[in-house]
Amino acid sequence: MSEAGQNSTGMRDLVIFHAGRIRRAEKDSAEARAAHAGLVAAAANHGVDTDALKDAIKLSKLSPEKLKAALHRRRRVLEFAAYLGVDEVQQMDLEDLIAQQKAEMKSPAADRARAAGRRAGLLGEPYDNPNSKGTPIWQAWEDGFNGGKEEASRISQLPTDDDDDEKSELIRQGAELDDGDGFDEDEDEPEADE
Repeated sequence: MSEAGQNSTGMRDLVIFHAGRIRRAEKDSAEARAAHAGLVAAAANHGVDTDALKDAIKLSKLSPEKLKAALHRRRRVLEFAAYLGVDEVQQMDLEDLIAQQKAEMKSPAADRARAAGRRAGLLGEPYDNPNSKGTPIWQAWEDGFNGGKEEASRISQLPTDDDDDEKSELIRQGAELDDGDGFDEDEDEPEADE
């Protein structure tokens, strides 16, 4: 066989090989999207504001610099909305909320460790206590983690009635719901202001 024939046969094999990989990835992606939609629908049926949850998840994935910029932008959006007379925003006391969040950050180390452990347990993260074993902070994280896992187990057993919620149906079907928050589902940072 000529060299050109070998190259075309090789290319044919490459095309078939990569097509198979892409098809499997597409199938896996479709299954993952369906599973994701089901999880979002379950959260919605438990009364969770899924739009806010999606935003929080996006924010949790940002680098510290991008997070700071995104939070600053969101605060400015609320500030500008208040300037424009949006009643709900005018009634919010943003400074109170910020002060409360800062106070929580300054809470005793054991409280922060317990909260971090609980969050890890609720998120279903693998056990990884970052504190020195045997210390009160280690024990606080441990207690929080175990409590979080117990609560996650309890939550996973809650019934969901997803037939009543039209939005949940759209989510189950994989519909993209644009909440107009300036975040693209496929990006890790807010869209640029125009």
